[in-house]
Amino acid sequence: MHKYITRIKKLIYGEIAIIFIIILIIFITIFYNYKNNIKYVNYQKNYDNIINEIISKNNYNSTNTSYTIINQKYINIIDKTNLMPLNTLIKINNQNININDLLLKDKIEDFNNLLAKETLKKYPEFISTVILNENNRSYEITEDKITVYFSNENIIPTFNERISIDLTCSDIKNIINYNCNEVKYLEDLNQASSVPHLNKIVAITFDDGPNLKYTNEVVDILEKNKANGTFFVIGNKLTYQYKSILLNCLAKNNEIGSHTYSHKVLTKLSLDKLKNEQEFTNNNYFELTKNKITLTRPPYGKINNLVKNNINTPIIMWNVDPLDWKYKDAQKIFDNVINNVKDGSIILLHDAYKTSVEALRLILPKLYTMGYQVTTVSDLAAKKGVTLENNKVYYSFN
Repeated sequence: MHKYITRIKKLIYGEIAIIFIIILIIFITIFYNYKNNIKYVNYQKNYDNIINEIISKNNYNSTNTSYTIINQKYINIIDKTNLMPLNTLIKINNQNININDLLLKDKIEDFNNLLAKETLKKYPEFISTVILNENNRSYEITEDKITVYFSNENIIPTFNERISIDLTCSDIKNIINYNCNEVKYLEDLNQASSVPHLNKIVAITFDDGPNLKYTNEVVDILEKNKANGTFFVIGNKLTYQYKSILLNCLAKNNEIGSHTYSHKVLTKLSLDKLKNEQEFTNNNYFELTKNKITLTRPPYGKINNLVKNNINTPIIMWNVDPLDWKYKDAQKIFDNVINNVKDGSIILLHDAYKTSVEALRLILPKLYTMGYQVTTVSDLAAKKGVTLENNKVYYSFN
């Protein structure tokens, strides 16, 4: 009996000890959280003082200034008033630091490579090559990303939109020395749009190709300017020596249409010859690309009812003609396009002249800075809500 009583006492004492330990753990947890809360409140008071001091010292716009506290370790303060917002990155002890202090020491090059990759992906070459060669940048760190703002002062032609790149947490989580998921917002940052809003759109077209000397160069210029075009090719040129040019054109998301087989005035042809102009071109094109012709541009823009009723594709004309074949002057061609372009325009050029290629290098950056997206005829029609119909003539989508 005595043994049983002893065992019961031991069990009771053991349970009491366990309960005591649990109570102690709860007490320590409550005390620790309370201490951290007090510490956070004290931090908050210090943040307010630090931020007010920085706003005053740097003449930031206090009504447009936001700040983010990162892991109770860093404070990122940013004034979004300018195209390239002003920012200050500091430690909690009010010591200024730079972006490299937020990166793992062996990942700085990775960060720069990532930034370059995303910049080249987002912006045309005339912008990206300039901003990547400058050190004038501002950084905003938020809950799920780092936003990098660039100066636009050295870009030609003049570009008055905010330039920025967002690097998301999934992009940067392995190269930063903090947990980007733990960044705590202290206010709604109301992210401003960092991309020029291309709210206008035009199609650019090229006649009389393909050209062994210039067509690939035109495709390259389009790609570097985040643009696409429609190439109206002449059927009797579609031999195997042009196959790689056609495939390159298509691979870069451009479009190819028919400019007939022999570039004759269609209104002067008999019905049989008119049909041959289209059929021979279609056959040659299919043999090289395994694709079918879906658009036609009549040579010289000459059409009549016979032509319209027997070209069984949409018939694409134009409403901006810089007469590049006539003037052979890059600046004049440029001026003629820029002075006449409107939202929904179809621009006519030729990929057969050096001056037209030179003009294209000027035209595409300028259109971008004017808020134009440059694309193919079919894409323009789709984005304007137009379904292209066979035997119907289109001059523009204004």
